[in-house]
Amino acid sequence: MKKVLKVITAAMVAVLALGMAGCTEHDSGARTRHIKGSKTEVNIEELKKNEGVMLTIRAASCASMTREEQEHSGHTMSVTYGGCACNPNPVSDSNVDMSDEDYVKVYRFCVDAVSTGKFDKYKENADDGTKYTFTFYDTEGTEHRIYQGYCYSNAELWGIIALVAGYSVD
Repeated sequence: MKKVLKVITAAMVAVLALGMAGCTEHDSGARTRHIKGSKTEVNIEELKKNEGVMLTIRAASCASMTREEQEHSGHTMSVTYGGCACNPNPVSDSNVDMSDEDYVKVYRFCVDAVSTGKFDKYKENADDGTKYTFTFYDTEGTEHRIYQGYCYSNAELWGIIALVAGYSVD
């Protein structure tokens, strides 16, 4: 089943990339911004037309605590297709507009992780601290679990956490 999902996701990404590559103007005649990278050209305006959440990162403490403490110990950050990051805190849960470069970095991370399954077998040996769950929602709203577990030694996962956390409203 996972292999079928990977093939379907890879095909969707390829079709999306090819479709977006042919579109360089909106009906209004305004040029769209394209961000080129080593793998895929991303049409930001087209991507931002999608609604909903693109990525959630859930942090859950794995320390000894009561059930009630555990239920309230989690923290979830997210990135929307509209280009906003949400990193709620006790003072504010406002969304913050992301830079185009950071937005595309998050999108490419998600698409690459899902299409290649790069974190499917990744695991760290730890038994306390914080576990993270990275979940990508494609443009159709389908949920894809990128990774769940500890990520102390993975620079790519930490980089995405830091990038999204950097858009906090204090």
